Amino acid sequence: ALRRFVLAVLERRGAVPDDDLRAFLAAGYQPRHALDVVLGVGAYTISTFANRLVDAPLDAPLAAYAWEPAA
Repeated sequence: ALRRFVLAVLERRGAVPDDDLRAFLAAGYQPRHALDVVLGVGAYTISTFANRLVDAPLDAPLAAYAWEPAA
C-alpha cells in the first residue's frame, strides 16, 4: 500500500486520486503518513536538485552504485 501510494504521489505530482488515498488509509495508514510521504518526496527532490546544481561529488562508499546513462 505504501509503495502504491508513493507511486501515485509521484505520478500525479501530489494530486492523488481519492480512491488511492482511501486505499492507503484502508491499509492502516493515517493522514499524517500521507504527509510524511509528501515530505520525503520533497526532501529527496530538493537534495537532488541541489546536488546537481553544485555538481556535488558522490561519496566514496557509494561509488560502486553510481548510475551511468545507457550508451
